[in-house]
Amino acid sequence: MPRDTSRPKSQWSVPEERLGGIEIAQDRDESFGGAHCLTVGEAERIIENLTEFDLQDVGNKQWLEQHGQIEKLNQQAHASARDKSDEFVLEAFLTFDKLGTLIYDLILIETWRERVYPLLVEHLVGGGENEATRSRAMRAYFVLYHEATVVNLLECLCYHAHAVGAVKDASLDLTDYCARRLAALHSRAKAFRELNPARDPSEKPADFANKLKDRTAREELEEQALQIEFTVSVSCVALVRMVCEHVGELTVAAVSRIVDKHDFLLSVIPLIEHPPWTRARQDGNKRVWQKLENGEWADVPHDRLLDVTKLEAQAWFALYWLSMHQEIRKRYGFDAYRKQTLLRARRFVNDVLLDQIPVLADLQRFMDELAIVSAPEPTAVNDRMGLMQQVAAFQESICRKADYDALAKRQIDEIWSSVSMKDDDLTKLVDIYAGDHLLDDEASKPLDLDALQKELQKENVDSNNLDEQGLARLSRDVISVSIEDARGASPHKPAIKASRRGEAKVVKAADGNSLRREKWVLERPKPVEVDDSLAVVVEFGDGTAERIVGKQLNLPSLLVPPPPKKQWRQVGAVSEGLTAQLLCVRDEVAGAEKATYFVEAAFVSTPVSVVGDFRAPPPDSSAIGIL
Repeated sequence: MPRDTSRPKSQWSVPEERLGGIEIAQDRDESFGGAHCLTVGEAERIIENLTEFDLQDVGNKQWLEQHGQIEKLNQQAHASARDKSDEFVLEAFLTFDKLGTLIYDLILIETWRERVYPLLVEHLVGGGENEATRSRAMRAYFVLYHEATVVNLLECLCYHAHAVGAVKDASLDLTDYCARRLAALHSRAKAFRELNPARDPSEKPADFANKLKDRTAREELEEQALQIEFTVSVSCVALVRMVCEHVGELTVAAVSRIVDKHDFLLSVIPLIEHPPWTRARQDGNKRVWQKLENGEWADVPHDRLLDVTKLEAQAWFALYWLSMHQEIRKRYGFDAYRKQTLLRARRFVNDVLLDQIPVLADLQRFMDELAIVSAPEPTAVNDRMGLMQQVAAFQESICRKADYDALAKRQIDEIWSSVSMKDDDLTKLVDIYAGDHLLDDEASKPLDLDALQKELQKENVDSNNLDEQGLARLSRDVISVSIEDARGASPHKPAIKASRRGEAKVVKAADGNSLRREKWVLERPKPVEVDDSLAVVVEFGDGTAERIVGKQLNLPSLLVPPPPKKQWRQVGAVSEGLTAQLLCVRDEVAGAEKATYFVEAAFVSTPVSVVGDFRAPPPDSSAIGIL
């Protein structure tokens, strides 16, 4: 049963005006949850009601419901960080003191995956290929994926030093968990590199697709479990970097874990020497190198192998802080073995690396100084670890007196015996991840574009007799454009409408499809700061509206040398179906210390064709194209 957690004495609430009254109808970036992005009040209520479940509850309806809520928090936290807006998810975690609950949840799902899940596999996917087996496999996948969700959320929150400090005693469980994940990267690197194998060039695409389709539920679940473990372990490299960067915020016991018990520095060096996120495959007689980027293996040309990816940079930053942070250097003693291990990374620090990560110049100098210093042998160094160490409370409370065999049998009877694809909790989770009802039979059918075209022609709509507004209502024509601050309109920064100028032009995109591009001029120029973030609200003739939010404008602020008079900035992406190019004009003010800008116009582009052979009919056709 869920543990009873009391409400903290302090309460925190942000008025809705802080968001400028934004109502997100559709987010163009599916990776951040689309319509599931949360408001301040929703995030606050979810975090306040987070509970600590027992091991026997993992996978039941209440647990899956909380998993869905945490996934929404993860999506919103990353969306806020991406847009550089108010990180109210982090603030709510700090106010309600729930970071410890999040780490407890992480240790709970790790224990379930390692101790209980192996006892359930035979029951989950050992009953032959049928709907029940697929349903249990799907539910098991969501349960396993919870670990990746929690790690990803912690990775976002721990970017801030005050968040790392708020972890308190739970930092012991967090550092122990990270150490176990680093060990998994070392011990299972070969299995991780073999994930998602690239198709043999001699193999036909249809044969490769059939091979993937013919996988059994057991094979698919085993591969998914390994993929999740790899994703979690890789994410922990970034988590280690952030914890080491803010090590001054940790408790003394947690610092001792990093420096003495787990010796993170010795764990990071092998990741630089033999990175598990880099692999080579044979393509005929040619060797092709691949690197893991955004969760996918991507081919890397030989002349770009020295380009540092995000994962590689995280490992280097972790090594930097483990070597250069003052709190660690006070406690870390270099004996001959530690010195030799650290200097193994010296050969990788070259001019190419320093051009990409200049801060490593300090680490290079430290290594050079360490190379000429004599260090004692390990046996000659006094053991500074005490005879007593603080116990990781969450790990101890979860595993103490746990009978995993009995727990597995109980879960089979209560949770896994009656599982269906149509379960409400599974349907809700699919909506959160995919944004539509993938479990519905009708939704799984492919769209017949030829039938759709014939159906449209049967409507017998005479487009020549429609006025402009009537035609717009039957299409995705843009009828209104306005520009506002990314946080929403306010009396200080109101939204400014734009009017269409000239006729729309049809241009060809790189993917071969056609785009309709229109120029919209603002009713009055909108003043912006060099680091402002803007949003474009577009209303369509079919009654829908979309709001696309851009990153910071990053306009030149220095006047010497004079920056260009006009600057173009893009909001949205063509590949996502809607984009706007903003015209930013520099205001020439005599005696000004820095540049100021106005947004005067926007070019809005929408697709007039879809991917595939089907193309929207020309304007003079009697059929109306559906995008």
